[in-house]
Amino acid sequence: MLDENVTLGCPIQLAHVLARQVAEEDFSGITRLAESYGVPPPFLSWNVDPRSADLRVERNFWEITQGFAQPDGSVRRDLLTMDRYGSMNEWLMLLDKNDGTPGYRYSQFGPAVETWCVPATSAEQNTCDFDGFLGIFLTATYEAIAMRNAPLLSIHQSFEQAFVSKNRRIIIPLVDRQGENDGFIALNTPTNLLQPGLEVLPVPVLVVDGDMTVCFANKEARKSLDGGRYGPWDRSLFQYAGIDLTIESSPEEILISGVPHASTCRHLAHHRIGTFKATVTAARHFEHVFYIIMLTRD
Repeated sequence: MLDENVTLGCPIQLAHVLARQVAEEDFSGITRLAESYGVPPPFLSWNVDPRSADLRVERNFWEITQGFAQPDGSVRRDLLTMDRYGSMNEWLMLLDKNDGTPGYRYSQFGPAVETWCVPATSAEQNTCDFDGFLGIFLTATYEAIAMRNAPLLSIHQSFEQAFVSKNRRIIIPLVDRQGENDGFIALNTPTNLLQPGLEVLPVPVLVVDGDMTVCFANKEARKSLDGGRYGPWDRSLFQYAGIDLTIESSPEEILISGVPHASTCRHLAHHRIGTFKATVTAARHFEHVFYIIMLTRD
């Protein structure tokens, strides 16, 4: 049982206590902390094997990072070459340890992570800067990874983003030439409740908000419309896919009526104009309603 005085009065001390527990595969303290703040407990696992992950970006991240590994499996920070990650840098974070200061400092924060994964975060911010549960949780998990010197899979509830259900992080510790912890590299990708069903569909499907901003694209849409990249998702429908589509009804109106809207829309790609048949439905994700746009060749 956690000391109540530590829980209420000393978040840094609490983070240290939780870090030791997490390093020993005891996640009960993190669970109780989440419950005390009224948020869903995160999922943590030291059994990280992204080679079997559903997201290709996770497999690629793991393979590239392991390419920098030493014979003992450790990843030296001074040998890390961020250019090797290409467009994946949009979803990557680098963290530095703070000598003599609690927490860990973000030295790189991918723009897609900043847009979708966490509230108002940027490079130079410290994990201790987050209020409430998130600051304690982040500081404790990174400290636990440094203690154990092993990768960690962390999945926690998103607190601010409308279309993001959970933030999924694969965190790999980095070491210096002496083998001591020298920060972390982490892949942070958002997941949502609609994603699993949309991913398996053999046609392009886009999730778009009422302002016509793309919030998610399934695998087929990413491949055929955006070169296979996973985000970022802050572009308009035309910017993302070259689709010129006007929808007269709001997502809420389509959801209430239950009647799909069908139309033919123009598609601009490589200075050529083609057409798609667009079938527009709507779906609720928590308190927000989104367009679901399915595209088939005209």
